[in-house]
Amino acid sequence: LRNQKSLKKRDILGKEGRRYLQTIELDYFLQPKKENLLSLADFLNQKIKEIEVIMLEEATKDNLTQIIKTIPGFSYFSALAVRLEIGSIERFRTPKSLINFIGLRPFLYQSGKKTVYGRMMRKGHKFLKHLYYQASLKITQNNAPELYAYYQRLIERGKPKKIARINLARKLVVIMWHMLKEKRNFRKTINQQSPNFNNSGVGLHEVIS
Repeated sequence: LRNQKSLKKRDILGKEGRRYLQTIELDYFLQPKKENLLSLADFLNQKIKEIEVIMLEEATKDNLTQIIKTIPGFSYFSALAVRLEIGSIERFRTPKSLINFIGLRPFLYQSGKKTVYGRMMRKGHKFLKHLYYQASLKITQNNAPELYAYYQRLIERGKPKKIARINLARKLVVIMWHMLKEKRNFRKTINQQSPNFNNSGVGLHEVIS
C-alpha cells in the first residue's frame, strides 16, 4: 500500500482500493487472513446498503425530516439523524436553547467593556456539531445567497474562515428551529419573515459574533 501513492487512504475500501487489495499476494500465513477480512468488508458493506435503504424509506415518510432536508448541505440521512437526535422541537423554547444543546455556542469572556468569544463549548452534541459544520461548508452563492453573503461579511470583518463557518452553522440551527416550529421549508423560511422570527432571541438577520 505504501507504494500505491495514487490510492487515497479513504478509498482503500472503495472500488479501486478493493480491486488493488484483491491483487496483492501475501505469504501462506497472511493470505487467508486477507481473504477473510475482504469477505467481512463485503458483508458489512452489503449490510450498510440494506440499512441505508431502510433509513431512506423512513426519511421519506417523515414530514419533519423532509423539511430539514430542504436546508442546503443536508442529505436525507443527515436530516433523519438531526430529526432523531433533536426529537420534538417543542423541547427548545428558543433557537438559543437549541444552539446550546448542540454546543455551537462559544465561551464568552468579558472584561470591563470588552467582550471576547473564545473556543467552542466542549459540552454539547458532538455528532450534531459535525453535521451542522459539514452543512455550512456546502453553503454557496448558488444554493443560499443570503447565507453565503452572511459568511462573506464575517470574512470581511476579519473572522478566520473556520470561525466564520461555525457562525454559519449556528445560523443554520436558527433557521432550522423556525422551519420546524412553523412547518416551512428552507426557502419559504428565508423568503417569508414569520411574525415571531425577530422575537425568538436570534433572528435570521442578526449577526452572531
